[in-house]
Amino acid sequence: MVTDMNDQNIKEQLLQNHEEYRRLWEQHQSFEQRLKQISSKSFVTDEEKLEVPTLKKKKLALKDQMQVIISQYRAQAGTAKHD
Repeated sequence: MVTDMNDQNIKEQLLQNHEEYRRLWEQHQSFEQRLKQISSKSFVTDEEKLEVPTLKKKKLALKDQMQVIISQYRAQAGTAKHD
């Protein structure tokens, strides 16, 4: 459970101080909002049906990129503690 809190702290730090992470997070949020918008509709067009898996793949790719940045942050923080 402490790891989750550490992860959250790292994410908050990166959102404040890491431009690339913040850009990825904002894009991820944008895709999430679009998916919610589509799913809340009572009628979904064929285009929107095709858009959903694309958005999900893009969202996942962004999450992977964000995770790489988190891992790099952890590695640097771990190195800094041992110096």
